Amino acid sequence: MIVRSILPILLLLALAPSCKTELLLGCTNIYGVREILRSSNCVAACGQTALCEGDSTRAYGQFVEASWQQEIGRFRIADFEKMQFELEVVLDTAIRDDLDDKLARLQGQPIIVKGILGGYDAVTNYACDHQFTLSVQDTAWIQGE
Repeated sequence: MIVRSILPILLLLALAPSCKTELLLGCTNIYGVREILRSSNCVAACGQTALCEGDSTRAYGQFVEASWQQEIGRFRIADFEKMQFELEVVLDTAIRDDLDDKLARLQGQPIIVKGILGGYDAVTNYACDHQFTLSVQDTAWIQGE
């Protein structure tokens, strides 16, 4: 009898969509990488544009040292919890050379990066995943904690 009354509740909980928070992008708030990538305004299927794309934000994360590619001006920042969520930072061509020393000083430190969110479709053999970038146009937009 108890099982019968609990079963509908368990089914409802199992089938309910997970709640995602909508972030207030474009303001002075600083969000963790995980918060940005799991927010309801950064959800899009391949071929679609997420609501967060084109918005300015500040992302807080761990600088992934091995990801620094000076020749193409890209690196990644990750969340602090198991480094599961990563956001690719894309640098404007005018500031690529100026950041080498700054990033060397920031190795192993938490950093805050201000930029414009963008998106792209990452296609693999069997799937497609909508990924996000953070475009940076000024070296002052990258700071240590």
